[in-house]
Amino acid sequence: MRQTSIQLRGVPETLLIPLYMRARDAREAEPYLGDTIAADTVAKIDYDFTKWARITLSYWGCVSRAKRMDDEVRRFLAAEPDAVVISIGSGLDTRFQRVDNGSVRWYDLDFPEVIKLRRQLLPPETARQTCIAASALDPKWPQEVDAAGREVLLVSEGVVMYFTPAEMQTFLGIVGEHFRPCTLHLDLISALAYRLRKQHDAVAALGAQFRWGSRDGSEVLQWAEGLRQIGLADPTDEMRDCIRPAWKRLAVPLIRLGNNRIGMYRWE
Repeated sequence: MRQTSIQLRGVPETLLIPLYMRARDAREAEPYLGDTIAADTVAKIDYDFTKWARITLSYWGCVSRAKRMDDEVRRFLAAEPDAVVISIGSGLDTRFQRVDNGSVRWYDLDFPEVIKLRRQLLPPETARQTCIAASALDPKWPQEVDAAGREVLLVSEGVVMYFTPAEMQTFLGIVGEHFRPCTLHLDLISALAYRLRKQHDAVAALGAQFRWGSRDGSEVLQWAEGLRQIGLADPTDEMRDCIRPAWKRLAVPLIRLGNNRIGMYRWE
């Protein structure tokens, strides 16, 4: 099988981390997330994934966070089955395939070079799933979303921690201008992880830099007038379930101190 070469560098290259971790989980005898599409996709890519083969914290973190974010999207869709979901910086994520309820309208937004890879490597777009090739900071991308008469959920995993405060303000300004009322689920790194960013087991070697960290999710409110925080989900409990062997779960209370959170917000 001919493999696809990856030429991404810096922040775009980080999309390979969660992809590989989901693939690694899918190859387990008892997978936790079971993303077989991710495993198939990794097999199609010409890239040295071995550098992440032995790390554990990012493995547990990526798989458990994906599971919790999936569950939160499913919960939203249970209440709003015909909603529009926009995945911000979706990379090579397969969340649509994992949570599709048969009626959601889904958009995957990412840089043009990433969308090109999605179209090469992942299942083709459908009448209910569309890729948008643009930066999340481009004010024109919302023009490609048809959300008339539907609730809107914006989901972002592994993205906003790379935005500067000014970029966060720009991004949220675009969202607020075009999609209010809407709900946002944002993957946030902790203040502790931000302080230890140079020691990150997967990201540090790629030349990408975390720009900020969060204590409780409230930091996001300073960048968006009228935005209201409605929740803060902790995927550490999901991490406990996916850690093997079981004796390593003794580290969970310590991990919880620096683990990511999922900030949930509402704009009326």
